[in-house]
Amino acid sequence: MYKRQVSFDDLEKGIRYAESLNGELMKNPESSASGLYQQLFDDIDYDGTRDEFIADTEYQKELFRKRAHGEMEGVPGLINNGIELYEEYKNVDHGMTPLEIAALSNMLGRDGTRQYIGYHIRDGRSLESVFPKLYGENAKYTNKTPGEYLKKFR
Repeated sequence: MYKRQVSFDDLEKGIRYAESLNGELMKNPESSASGLYQQLFDDIDYDGTRDEFIADTEYQKELFRKRAHGEMEGVPGLINNGIELYEEYKNVDHGMTPLEIAALSNMLGRDGTRQYIGYHIRDGRSLESVFPKLYGENAKYTNKTPGEYLKKFR
C-alpha cells in the first residue's frame, strides 16, 4: 500500500549525501564507518582492507541495495521500516514521510527510530534521555541529531 511512497533511488541518493556528502567523506576517523553510505566496516564480511572497500563503490552500492530491500540476514529492510513505522505511528504528529522514516532507520536502526518517534516526538522526552549513548554527556562520538540528519537527507 505504501511501497510507492518509498523510492529506492530517492532513499539511496539522500542517504549517500547525508552520510558522505556524495563521496567527499568516505572514511570516518571516529569509527569504522566507511564509504558512500558510511557502512561500519567492522560489521561486514569483505575480502580486502577498509581502504579497498572505500574504493569499491560498486560493492558498496550492492550492499546498500540489499540493506534497503531487506536482503541481509538479520537486518530489516530500510524501505519496509519506512512503510511499517509510518503506519505504526500514523497517529503521532511526527511530520515525516515513509521515505524520511526509512532514512532515519538507516541512522538509528528500526528500534531507535521507534524510540525517537515514540519517546522523543510523541512523549516529549529529550534526545539525551532517549539516547544517552548517542547524545548524553558521555557520548563516545559526535553525532548529528535526527533532525540534522533528515535536513541533510532532504
